[in-house]
Amino acid sequence: IQPTTSFLKHEENNFVDFYTERNIPKVLSREGPKAAKADVNGDGLEDLFIGGTPNHPGQLYLQNANGSFTLKEEKIFNQFLSFEDACSVFLDYDHDGDMDLLVCPGGNQYPIASRELQFRLFKNDGKG
Repeated sequence: IQPTTSFLKHEENNFVDFYTERNIPKVLSREGPKAAKADVNGDGLEDLFIGGTPNHPGQLYLQNANGSFTLKEEKIFNQFLSFEDACSVFLDYDHDGDMDLLVCPGGNQYPIASRELQFRLFKNDGKG
């Protein structure tokens, strides 16, 4: 991975958790993006998903045979620019043999019934 790779340039927002949750032991919203790994395109190499933060969509990187990674443009992630991805996991949700992506929301800045707190399941088409 090159030092200029975009997921190494993480930026946080200015939200302060203690203003809404006074009893938490530390600022949980600034732990940085969460990541998950799995072979999403069936080439035998582990690929990487880096969760998004508000105004920065999640990113999927496909591993190359030489160990480097290439960003795979997934326009669907841009539909969730207001979301904060607190966790992510790859699993074969639909039992079709390829890894699907479950992204779990987070962030204390959203009301409980907010759209930004909905889980998102991205089903893999077998191509990554």
